[in-house]
Amino acid sequence: MSDEERKVGRFSPVADDQGAGTGDERRRRGCGKGLAGFVSDDRKARVKEAVGRLYDIIAILRGDGGCPWDRAQTHQSLDRYLLEEAWEVIDAIRTGEMNKLCEELGDLLLQIGLHARIAQEHGYFDLGDVALAISEKMIRRHPHVFGNGEFVARTPEEVVSNWELIKMREAAKAAKRGDLSEECDGTGEGTEDLGETREEYRLGEEMGRIPAHWPATLQAERIQKLAGRVGFDWPDSSGVLDKVREELEEVRVLLKLKRRSEKRISENGTRHEERPDGGEIEGRLEEEIGDLLFSVVNLARFEGINPEKALRNAVRRFGERFGLMEKMAAKQGLRLSEMGSEDMDKLWEAAKSHEKDRPLSGRKTGGYRPKSANEGTEIER
Repeated sequence: MSDEERKVGRFSPVADDQGAGTGDERRRRGCGKGLAGFVSDDRKARVKEAVGRLYDIIAILRGDGGCPWDRAQTHQSLDRYLLEEAWEVIDAIRTGEMNKLCEELGDLLLQIGLHARIAQEHGYFDLGDVALAISEKMIRRHPHVFGNGEFVARTPEEVVSNWELIKMREAAKAAKRGDLSEECDGTGEGTEDLGETREEYRLGEEMGRIPAHWPATLQAERIQKLAGRVGFDWPDSSGVLDKVREELEEVRVLLKLKRRSEKRISENGTRHEERPDGGEIEGRLEEEIGDLLFSVVNLARFEGINPEKALRNAVRRFGERFGLMEKMAAKQGLRLSEMGSEDMDKLWEAAKSHEKDRPLSGRKTGGYRPKSANEGTEIER
């Protein structure tokens, strides 16, 4: 970047030849039909200028004479910050603080910009390619909006059905090419012939590509949805609830076996490594508890509840109630560590009652808006 460009603080991403050099053809390719007139020219110009400014700032930070910390970052070193910023966004949504949400979305956008810049510097793609890829994907996956009228979707359920069919076809074509990702390749394929046979698409392969760093609840929910595509699922939540009870009973049985084994060890003086079951019970107990948790996630999925969000809220509520317990005990001149279990149980119930007595407007609920009727109808990007 020239000194003049650095002074102005603006330069065109298209003119920058430091990165992927994907050519003008992909940049010129628009977002398809039916987009003109939906956003005012003034707002589009403002967004373009603001995003371009962020692009410039990242380029300066990563460029010669830029920030030593930013220049040292890699995709791998930044991955933790991407996750942290995403959770900060979720927390801002939960509390309903719009100014905070704006700030946290900016922090998340910065992470996207940094990753795109690093990829550009290594000749892979740039921020423009990222925006083009997601624009093309949204058009491919919404033929009922941007298509020629052949595909119709009048309900959210029909949208999801079309989406999944298109996604299957894209994955099948990507597999034929030996490319596991259909994005950032400029093909623009996917919407034609949605009725193509599904045998080319392997759900097991997609299950194997679920990111290992995802929260376990999200992995479980995702793999359950994939299995459900071919009908390997319960007809309704009553079957899932029965499965939860079944898994819970298996855990109870193993716990009884474990207690008996521990009693024999205590009575006979057997060392842990010499125990009759060889430690097998612990391994089986871990499996059964895992199955129980998996079934609970499935129950949440059937009822349209985000299991990760539900668990995070449960953790938050526990922390808030426990803190209130400590305050109540302190008012009595006591510490929780000095109290018996019955007294602590009373404080716990009092803390729960205090929470119920608070007006809804004063509680930290799951979001800043009412849940919409279609919130349970989700699309896997």
